[in-house]
Amino acid sequence: MEDNSLSLLFKCKEKKTNNLVAIRVYMTQFLERVYGQEKLEFAKKNLRKEIEYMKSCDSEYSLKLIDELETPESFNIVTELWDTTLEKHLINLGGALTIKEIKDIFNKLNIGLREMSNNDIIHGDLSLKNILVKYKEDDSIIPKISEYGKKILFNEKLGLMLSETYYSAPELLIGDEYDYKVDLWSIGVILYRLYFNEFPFNGETQVAIFNDIHKKKNLKKTDNFYLDDLIKKIISC
Repeated sequence: MEDNSLSLLFKCKEKKTNNLVAIRVYMTQFLERVYGQEKLEFAKKNLRKEIEYMKSCDSEYSLKLIDELETPESFNIVTELWDTTLEKHLINLGGALTIKEIKDIFNKLNIGLREMSNNDIIHGDLSLKNILVKYKEDDSIIPKISEYGKKILFNEKLGLMLSETYYSAPELLIGDEYDYKVDLWSIGVILYRLYFNEFPFNGETQVAIFNDIHKKKNLKKTDNFYLDDLIKKIISC
């Protein structure tokens, strides 16, 4: 079991199939404690949206929703089980991902992003923490995009959205309007970190990171032209 300020996470077994699943429980009292009574309905609305987005994304590279149940006391979301996060996977390897592994991760995440785009969905908060990992028997990995709570529909008004700052596109950092390209920017930062085990842009505030983006005209070079060109095109300064 894991927990945070908003939810509890349990590893369970389905009675009918004996399959292992993950159940995330958002307690209404936790939501009220964090958001306050006046924003409780807003928080519930976002959770309902997240569930609908999970239903619409059926890619192998998006976290699969198995079941869900809303009660007055809680939201219960049942999903497939995962092994770790991409961040912990990187830490366990000591940052030693090969070019081949990075290309494979990019290709799979790109498929997941295309499906989101086809469903008019923006994630807006992609990071190594919320890309989950399932290990295959040959030791390769299947990345799974998760945490859809901050996604919005294309036909909704675009505006500032809280996100993982170091992975955020410039539009998000300065509160400008944005589109699906902010997710591609985050993928570019992820690729850079998977190779160098560090962020391409740094700063203690959103403004400082935004300024660093515009100062760094030339990023570090990898040992692979394809990866250099890909990163440059995605997070071009």
